[in-house]
Amino acid sequence: MHVQGRDLLSGKPKEKIISHIEVAKAIDKSVIRIEDSIMETLSQTPPELAADIYNTGIYLAGGGALLRGLDERLSKKLTYQFTLPKTLASSS
Repeated sequence: MHVQGRDLLSGKPKEKIISHIEVAKAIDKSVIRIEDSIMETLSQTPPELAADIYNTGIYLAGGGALLRGLDERLSKKLTYQFTLPKTLASSS
């Protein structure tokens, strides 16, 4: 991924290539907050609705849903199936 910004030392514009691993490391605290928010919401969900969610899974939407591996990470951490809708997955 190409990123552009201002070099803090020289003050000049600069472009750098970063890997998805570097991006993942940079946003990890934010993703943990998302996980915690989902867990909190699910813990307050009525049992009959929680059963439906468990059986049908949770669909991710929006630009953040396209983060590589987010659906797998959430599924593993929260033991619910997280899925990208086909229309969202094909638009990446």
